[in-house]
Amino acid sequence: MNTDVILLIIAVAGLLVTFATTLYLVGYFRSASSSSVEEKDPRQAVAGGVPRNNNRGGLRALRHRRQGAAVVNENAEHRAQAVEVHDGADNDVEEATRYIPPICHLHRHVDNIIVDRVVGTSRKAMQKELKRQEREQLRKAHRKRMEAADADDAAREADLEAMRLRQEAEDQVEFDKWRALISVEDAGTDADVVDGSVDGSNLLMQAHKVVVLEDVAAEFGLRTEDARDRVAALVASGRLSGLLDDRGKFVSISDHEMNAVATYIRTQGRLTLHDLGRECNRLVRFD
Repeated sequence: MNTDVILLIIAVAGLLVTFATTLYLVGYFRSASSSSVEEKDPRQAVAGGVPRNNNRGGLRALRHRRQGAAVVNENAEHRAQAVEVHDGADNDVEEATRYIPPICHLHRHVDNIIVDRVVGTSRKAMQKELKRQEREQLRKAHRKRMEAADADDAAREADLEAMRLRQEAEDQVEFDKWRALISVEDAGTDADVVDGSVDGSNLLMQAHKVVVLEDVAAEFGLRTEDARDRVAALVASGRLSGLLDDRGKFVSISDHEMNAVATYIRTQGRLTLHDLGRECNRLVRFD
């Protein structure tokens, strides 16, 4: 019990000593700061020890009045200068408008279309002009496409004409071949054939690819069997290339077409008659 009382007394004494030390230090630093301020600004003190803080309000008011007067004078000068500038600007505008061109064109590219923009033109007028130029560009593009198409048609027609001339030349060669086959070679065996060979050009023109043996016989004044035997003999001798069918027709096939059909048969191996007929129609020209 006595120990607790002693410890409590010691604690209270320590607190009192600490509090007293703190108060002493605070008072010391406060006095030091006030003395340093007086040394730095001695003008704040006046006769009799009264500070000059009371005169600060009057000086501030005087300063504000002077600044207000300066601002008023400056505004008056600005207004006078503005009036002079306005008058001079009016004169300058009148002089400048005499030399402004009536229309000023501004060029700009919009999707490769040059738009001539007139200063002062409304937005609606600008859009109308833009649409007009777009339509003009479309018309030009369409005209170019038509010209290109016409050029292609002309080139195609020229190719067709060249093919026609080549075909006529080939027909003439084939015609000469037929006339050489049916010649006066057999003049001593059949006088009708000799007489008919002179007029055989009409038959040969018709029999370029497909020949009806009845027509051949009628043309040369022969029987159908004799005409058939004559054509078969020419095929057997190699002077004529083609096929005889059972319906009394002869189909002329060139060596090139024969080789094409033979090549197809060799490459395909086994094939049906339908496939063979279809390929022959493709490889052999019947017109």
